[in-house]
Amino acid sequence: MGKQALKTSFVPIFATASASLVFVFSPAALAQEQPASVSPAAHEGGGLDTCNRNWHRGRNTQVEVVTNGTPQSITSTAWTDLSCGSVTVQVPKGTTAHLTVWVNAEVRCKGPSDTGWCGGRVLADGQLLRPSNEDGSGDFAWDSAEPGVWRWHSGSMIRTGIVRCPADYATANCDKKITVQVNTPNSNTDFWVDDTIVRAELIRNS
Repeated sequence: MGKQALKTSFVPIFATASASLVFVFSPAALAQEQPASVSPAAHEGGGLDTCNRNWHRGRNTQVEVVTNGTPQSITSTAWTDLSCGSVTVQVPKGTTAHLTVWVNAEVRCKGPSDTGWCGGRVLADGQLLRPSNEDGSGDFAWDSAEPGVWRWHSGSMIRTGIVRCPADYATANCDKKITVQVNTPNSNTDFWVDDTIVRAELIRNS
């Protein structure tokens, strides 16, 4: 389906919550270090998950990947969860881990050229991953606003940070929800995001 046809096939999203799938697995499952995947039809327990997910879970590393081929249009200046932009990683209690999140998508920031840019950011349990602006917003200029319609192009964002799980945590692992968010500089700007991939890699310290 062409981009022009796609533009008329959905309703712009002003505020949305992306679907998240929390995976719970035992240390024994971690030790197997086997890749896996789940199709939309196979997801149970939380309704139909239209996101495409796959993962690798080892004793010391974890990789979670989610992709989405359905376009999303954002016109809100408030931070909005990216559709299929959330994954969950686990940190064993009493340890720290290094987290890196890669985001890539087909993007288009359509609006007056003097309005600025369409932004993105990545959070781990509500905390901004770095680099982030000193004002605390974490705003990353994912694409500059321009009035042209046919401006789709690839846009990437990489963020990183250290995540921790206290030694006195109630369970064996802390679940850390990773969330990608987007926004626009004003209501006259439309941020189109399509063909997204979010990849979170966690390296655990023993």
